[in-house]
Amino acid sequence: MGAELFLLTEELWCEANIQVRGLAHPLTGIDPSEGNFVAIGDLFRLFGAVPSTGSNLYKLLARKEVALLYPGGVREAFKRRGERNMVLWPEQPEFVRMAIRHGATILPFAGIGGDDAFDFVFDTDEVAKLPFIGENMARDARKIQVVRVV
Repeated sequence: MGAELFLLTEELWCEANIQVRGLAHPLTGIDPSEGNFVAIGDLFRLFGAVPSTGSNLYKLLARKEVALLYPGGVREAFKRRGERNMVLWPEQPEFVRMAIRHGATILPFAGIGGDDAFDFVFDTDEVAKLPFIGENMARDARKIQVVRVV
């Protein structure tokens, strides 16, 4: 979910005087208009994050700012059983065209994610089948804004 944003931004700021602007999903609470828990969103904003939208990425790149984007987004963050170490990017990663248009450099990096750090007890599909819990999870999931940077 991008919690390493704080470590990355601090290190780049302190060591190289580079400000990184993360593109954050509404689940982080970055956009208070979504009615989310905003305390973590305030922290993301403090570290330079903006809501994850195509127009925000375009504006950052047009101003030659350094943007941190997770092309796989939340779907890649919450992998299912059997998806360990898989790259789950959209078929048309439009951020590449946008980066080329603005002469931006794409610097890929990887870190240890949940699929490397933990063994699955249940994956999303299995939790969805549980009585009561699955029904509530499905209801809440329908409320979540789908974000794709195009």
